Amino acid sequence: MGYAEFFNSLTGNTPFPWQERVAEGPWPEALDVPTGMGKTAGVVVAWLHKRLQSDPDTGRRLVYCLPMRSLVRQVAEEAVSWCKLAQPFFAEREKPAPRVHLCMGGEADASWEEDPEREMILVGTQDLLLSRALCRGYGQSRYRWPVSFGLVSNDAFWIFDEPQLMGVGLETGVQLQAFRETLGTLGPCRSVFMSATLDSRRFQTVDHRAPISPETRIELTEYDRALPSIRLRIEARKPLRCMESVIMGPTPDQTFASTLASEVTRIHEQRGGLTLVVLNRVARAQAVFGALQEEGVAAEDLSLVHSRFRPVDRALREELLRADGDRVVVATQAVEAGLDISARTLITELAPFPSLVQRFGRLNRYGEQADAAAFWLDVELGEKAAGAALPYTVSELTEARSILEGLDDVGPDQLKSVAYAPPLPVRPVIRKRDLVDLFDTTPDLLGFGLDVSRYIRDSEDTDVSLFWRSFDG
Repeated sequence: MGYAEFFNSLTGNTPFPWQERVAEGPWPEALDVPTGMGKTAGVVVAWLHKRLQSDPDTGRRLVYCLPMRSLVRQVAEEAVSWCKLAQPFFAEREKPAPRVHLCMGGEADASWEEDPEREMILVGTQDLLLSRALCRGYGQSRYRWPVSFGLVSNDAFWIFDEPQLMGVGLETGVQLQAFRETLGTLGPCRSVFMSATLDSRRFQTVDHRAPISPETRIELTEYDRALPSIRLRIEARKPLRCMESVIMGPTPDQTFASTLASEVTRIHEQRGGLTLVVLNRVARAQAVFGALQEEGVAAEDLSLVHSRFRPVDRALREELLRADGDRVVVATQAVEAGLDISARTLITELAPFPSLVQRFGRLNRYGEQADAAAFWLDVELGEKAAGAALPYTVSELTEARSILEGLDDVGPDQLKSVAYAPPLPVRPVIRKRDLVDLFDTTPDLLGFGLDVSRYIRDSEDTDVSLFWRSFDG
């Protein structure tokens, strides 16, 4: 069976040419293709096919690393479906089909460590997966640290999905791959980074000096672009204009929420379909959601999505995103990446340009909306605007504004032509000496281990999780 037939039997679709190049050629270092092009299927189904072919360059453990919890379950569900459909092909070779294991806070499945000889897919957040790759697995007994470290560092295949959202996790992933290449591993261990907004400069770290070359980077070719299904997506029209009637001041208040809710209601009544409103802060999204309720938007047609809901509540609220009919969803950055939705109308607060690219990817995703429209909300960026800019900086928003003012359409081809090269932030970079030190798992005098959090996720978040329990008497 050829790869096209294998891909179709698992996904129900014909693979794009770039997906066939991934499966039939050597693994790339980077996948730089627009949103809505099936990157997840492109790598997971290719990995299954290569494992069936006993490809010597494909590790038996696929480690799928994601920046946020909201994406983990979606990817895991797709992977479970594909593995189930691939089971007959593995049975022909007298091999068990790969299992899928979740690795995220509160749902860390450790059973995968018991079967190191099996093909498997680990889908998890950067926190749990990178901590295991640094021999300091979060949520694990220290006696298990070396076990998971060995399994994800040897005979493994890493996928970093949306690495631009991982902060220091991207540099750590690049460095760890450099160490594996220089120190050697038992079995192949490769890394692939995939996104619609890859910044190749971040791959040139102190120990990974050569940036990703054209030979190891897969992008859309002219042959890809000539296909009607791809051309429809990359040439999708997404007219953009500033919502001049709503400007957020240095200290957003209820007036801002009420004014925006009134405009959202008016636009939604005119246009229908899915209207997606993306704001930068949870409190701001909550205020606008409440104002929309006061505007009379029906409860069954209105939802609020952000990262602070419990998983079960979050799943219920995300159902409206994938439903049909007229509906309004207010969200935060939780919808920026990975969610397979296609809105007719997008209203977004000013944000850093890479974040805006991800948000625009949720609009007219497949080119099926003939009347799609995007609106952006400006922010007063004066001397007292630091609070209004959070969680971003004034300079990031200023630069994004200058780019948006020069755009009247935010389709994939238009965004690809934007020259955007912000200064690279200074981040802690793990070195070989640090990695060697991590082999010592002995606790210090206070009973703690060496802290690796600075290599896993940027530490600007000052939120605190509070747990309590009631006792009688």
